[in-house]
Amino acid sequence: MRRALDEAKENEVLLLEAYEQLEADVGQEVDRALAKQADELARVARRVQFLEGHLEAERRQVALLGEEGARLEGRLADASSRNAQYESGVYGLPQVGAVRDVLRNAVQEHQCMQVKPHPVDMNVAALLTLCEVW
Repeated sequence: MRRALDEAKENEVLLLEAYEQLEADVGQEVDRALAKQADELARVARRVQFLEGHLEAERRQVALLGEEGARLEGRLADASSRNAQYESGVYGLPQVGAVRDVLRNAVQEHQCMQVKPHPVDMNVAALLTLCEVW
C-alpha cells in the first residue's frame, strides 16, 4: 500500500509538471497567435488606408470629370443651337460675308502701309480667299 501511495504521489508530481508545461506551451501558442493576428491586422489597416487614399483620389477625379462633362454638354448645346441656326438660314452667309469684309479691310489697310505681311496676315488672306470661294 505504501508503494501504491508513493507511486500515486510520483504520478501526481509528473501530472503537475506536465500540466505546468502544457500551460506554458499553450501560453506561448496563444502569444504567437496574438502576435500574428496583430501583424495581420496592422497589414490590413495599412492596406485599407492605402485603398481609401486611392478611393478619395478617384472620387476627386470623378467630380472633375463630371464638371468637365457638364461644361462640354453646355458647349454641345451651344454648337447644336448654332448648327440649327445655320441649317435654318438664320445665321450663316450674311455673317460670313461680314467677317470676310472685316478681314478684307484689315488686309487692305495692312497692304496700304507698305509693310511686309506677317504670316498670320497671310493666313487671313488665305481665309478671305476661302470665304470668296465658299
